Amino acid sequence: MKALFLGLLLPLTVSAGIVPPVIEKWSYSPDLTERCLVYEDHVIIDKGESFQVIPFYLKQEVYDLIEEARLDETHEIHADHCNTPHTSIIAQDVEIYDSGSCGISKKEKLGKAAQALRQVIDQFCPTTY
Repeated sequence: MKALFLGLLLPLTVSAGIVPPVIEKWSYSPDLTERCLVYEDHVIIDKGESFQVIPFYLKQEVYDLIEEARLDETHEIHADHCNTPHTSIIAQDVEIYDSGSCGISKKEKLGKAAQALRQVIDQFCPTTY
């Protein structure tokens, strides 16, 4: 019930003008659904059947890393597999990682800034496909 409420709440808060997450990560598989939303002052971890809100404070350097990651090279590999686990990591509007599937390419930023951003969110949601 909580996960359903959270899923309904987030689109409403964004449309109401509340700040969207700074970094978000979604991982899906038949056995696991994991979603992390990192805000400036807290993290929401949603694992389908349960969710947590953890106090957490981002340092200003994270915004610098996002700007650096924007310029990082993106490595892209065509993915022709379907019905496989999927992970997506986005920092503001910068796609840091996408595992790809069903003809959508796998994309990964390769620079140090992108890797540092992945470390921030991986401490809360370590699953990556």
